[in-house]
Amino acid sequence: MASRMNLAPSIEKVNFARIISLLIDGGQLALCHQFDQHFPPSCLANGLRKAEIRKTLVDLRGKGKLNDMQWKRLYPPMKGPPVSSENFDISLLLCLLRNICGLKPPKTGWDNPPSPRDVSTVADIVRIRLLQNELQHLPAASMADQDFQTKWHEMESILTRLGSGIPHFTDSIRKLKYDSWDPDKRKEDEDAILKKKDSDKVVIDRIDDTDLRTSIIENKK
Repeated sequence: MASRMNLAPSIEKVNFARIISLLIDGGQLALCHQFDQHFPPSCLANGLRKAEIRKTLVDLRGKGKLNDMQWKRLYPPMKGPPVSSENFDISLLLCLLRNICGLKPPKTGWDNPPSPRDVSTVADIVRIRLLQNELQHLPAASMADQDFQTKWHEMESILTRLGSGIPHFTDSIRKLKYDSWDPDKRKEDEDAILKKKDSDKVVIDRIDDTDLRTSIIENKK
């Protein structure tokens, strides 16, 4: 008989949520950054319309590698917004980088872990795919602190390399790791900051007022 599901909030669940957010949000930004170097945003629509590129994508769709939603993002309706890599999810970006960007796989191939010494772009792209698959198949949406720290360091290193050149990217990664995920705690922190600002203003006002009174007294002498 299956054990009762634990839905109560916990540090382990927050750890898992942070890791997933890093993968989905950070991974999408980093992979999009890499993809844009092969298909610049201004040339993306024309690039995807090239016969050889479209044929490759049609074949991938026929093999079930691309779903209907991803296809619509590649070739949106005429009356809809234009195609943009910012709307591509991680799975789509991984598929495109592997199949239409002219990248050669690492020595270990597209489906196996690269050598730890291999920190090339293609090796990191493979690592992102393997991490995505690993996290999708965890038995529970939770992660112990030690596992979280290990996995975070691994993912942060990969994303920092892939996202090199994205403004404030590393700062955003650190913020995601340490910022509170508790809305009540965030409100308390914001209130504390506002109170600190108000307190500082009062002190400044008092200093200004004291300086003013001192100036008046000195002028009267």
